[in-house]
Amino acid sequence: MKLKTNISIALYIFIFALFGLISSPLVNSPGTDSAVFFVMGRGIAAGKIMYKELFDHKGLYTYFLNYVAALIDNRSTIGIFIVEFIFMFISAKFVHASFSLYADERVSWLGTQIFIFFAFMRGILEGGNLTEEYALMFQVISIYLLLRYIQDKHASPLYMFIHGINAGIVLFLRANLIMMWGGIAILVGYDLLKEKNFAGFGKNLAAGLLGLLAGVLPVIIYVVRTGSVSDAIFAIFTYNMSYINNGQSLLMRIVMTIFKLNYNTIILMLAIIFSLILSFRRKYYILLLALSVLSVSLSGRRYGHYYIYLVPFVMPVALKAALWINQHLRYKHAVIIVLAVSSIFCWKVRIVFNTIMFGSTQNSAYMEPFIEHNNKYYSEHEKVLVTGNSAGFYNRLGVIPHDKYFYVPASNYETFPEPRNSQAESIISGVNDVIIITTPENYFQETGKTEKINEVLSKNYELLYHDEKNNIFMYGRK
Repeated sequence: MKLKTNISIALYIFIFALFGLISSPLVNSPGTDSAVFFVMGRGIAAGKIMYKELFDHKGLYTYFLNYVAALIDNRSTIGIFIVEFIFMFISAKFVHASFSLYADERVSWLGTQIFIFFAFMRGILEGGNLTEEYALMFQVISIYLLLRYIQDKHASPLYMFIHGINAGIVLFLRANLIMMWGGIAILVGYDLLKEKNFAGFGKNLAAGLLGLLAGVLPVIIYVVRTGSVSDAIFAIFTYNMSYINNGQSLLMRIVMTIFKLNYNTIILMLAIIFSLILSFRRKYYILLLALSVLSVSLSGRRYGHYYIYLVPFVMPVALKAALWINQHLRYKHAVIIVLAVSSIFCWKVRIVFNTIMFGSTQNSAYMEPFIEHNNKYYSEHEKVLVTGNSAGFYNRLGVIPHDKYFYVPASNYETFPEPRNSQAESIISGVNDVIIITTPENYFQETGKTEKINEVLSKNYELLYHDEKNNIFMYGRK
């Protein structure tokens, strides 16, 4: 039965991954952030030092996962697809294990399918290969262990050690995502102190801290050995603090997060509200949900993939829905209905259809002329600069950026001028073999170097290609 269940979960996840992830072989078209992460992963494979030689502001584990993907294939997204499939499969397995604590096999499997629907919603997952997607696996593992704790009434230091490892890894996926584990520590610690189990409290505290150290130790070793400690601290913590939108109060940010109005978030938040009602007396659910909403709200931005962090909190309603469906519908009919509804909300049918019918996605099709014109410059040491935030060009051209600021993150010039200044200086230096201008004419105006940039492009480079639709210019050295 266990083998049959594992095969069923794997096939279900594979179908959803194939039609729902942009790393799918049917799509092969990473989004903006995903492309940056893959550049960083490919950079590790090429010997680049993260944060010091290539800049981005996520945690090292994000790039390590993309490094693993690059080892599988550093030109296509097949490696990313495999990594994402494994993470989603393990997530589904632990959701199934959690449901199995309260229901039989059929209900647990159906509840897992409903959970997968929420995890793969298009406007929530946003294509995949994003930090919240990878954090999901560690969330549901810890939730399973927390449910075991609630059932057993025994605070196992081993469980707390695993919670610590999960928290340490998630901290270096994206720092604010650690907040859920703070709730776990508070609640278990409170229970132990309430019972005056001071020995158990001490053991769990030590185990949690030891696990946290185990989770962060690989990162510490890496940044110390590569001499990138200060660079990593700036990128992961200092820069991200400046990324927080201070124009709104924290309360307003939380309200705006809860009431983001599109059908994806409305469906998710309604499911969470029903779950909250079902779990109203569960202090664990309430505190973990509150901290997770706070985590999602911190930046003041409301990107869809931020909400993946809230997906585990639909588990109560997923299980309740599975119980109801199992009682009122034939099991085979229920599975078909869940799959049909899920495909509407989760699958990138249009993109996949275009790929099958025309041989490429719209994204990969517009890249082809750039790849063709780059062929005469291509070598292992080719120097390419892409202005703005269009890191996907580096991956499709098969080159590793030579400039630390190979893309410009989403921050205004006054807050963080270094990336735009660096790209302007790189163009003026004339070291690049190929320059791809994806930005408007006045993009470098604040650097005071627009005139010099135009002079260098006119004197030392020739226009290889102009994508009129997207207004992108490709220059090659004369």
